[in-house]
Amino acid sequence: MSGEMLAREMLNVRADLPIILCSGHGPSEDGELCHQRAKEIGIRELISKPFEREEMTLAIRRVLG
Repeated sequence: MSGEMLAREMLNVRADLPIILCSGHGPSEDGELCHQRAKEIGIRELISKPFEREEMTLAIRRVLG
């Protein structure tokens, strides 16, 4: 199951769940979940791997803020 599929299933159960998706795919790779598509699904933040701790910290603050 892809991260996108998992996010959709989780949001079907609980629509207000704040999801931060961490992707190992680069933005130019085929089938990449772009930021606009992530927002349409209900994913609150999309972070590309590898990421720094500070980037994750800021994403969590934005999502829970």
